[in-house]
Amino acid sequence: MAQFGSLGFGIGFLATAGILYCLGSRYWQINSQVSSQQVNRGIQSYAGLWVRCMSYIPGVFQCDNYDESYLGLPAALQAQRAFMVIAGIFSVAGLVAGALGQDCIHAISGREKIYAARAGGVLMISAGALTLASISWYAAEVVAQFHQETATQASFAYQFGVALFVGWAASGLALVAGGLMACCTCTEEYEEDYRYSYNPPKAAKAGPRSTSEYV
Repeated sequence: MAQFGSLGFGIGFLATAGILYCLGSRYWQINSQVSSQQVNRGIQSYAGLWVRCMSYIPGVFQCDNYDESYLGLPAALQAQRAFMVIAGIFSVAGLVAGALGQDCIHAISGREKIYAARAGGVLMISAGALTLASISWYAAEVVAQFHQETATQASFAYQFGVALFVGWAASGLALVAGGLMACCTCTEEYEEDYRYSYNPPKAAKAGPRSTSEYV
């Protein structure tokens, strides 16, 4: 079982890298060169959680932070940001807790090592669930916006960016890693200290029979 816990920790490392990439990526949505108006097909436009950029000349981008105060942003974008920030924190904390639960790390031992590994698994599962919720929510908005833009023949029509695909993969890896870390921790070698052996009492040897009789 310890091998599965170590495998879960390795998968969790990949999941954390993917979650952190999505958190800072600018490519959550990009303009579709096919569906946008023909006059705008040479223009590149993309957006992420924190910034959106547009390029009229190849290699030259103009970016802004949505030109809004935090309170002026759409509620959905604020929630998606919060989900991803919490997911990033949970994934890093899950890796730290999972590392403490590894056999090669001797910072803690015994029951504490088991609890640390399982806590890391729970944190990783939470990070995967939050990432999946944020990515899927954003993707649903991109789909709705795409149909609206194509119906109204808007200047730009946006489609999924690479960050969404990375996020879906990272969330799946995080869920798998969390399950392995939480359920496949090596408990046998640490529970040996708490086990006890039961030996039935041995029959006493019969001694010399007393010659005294009591009336």
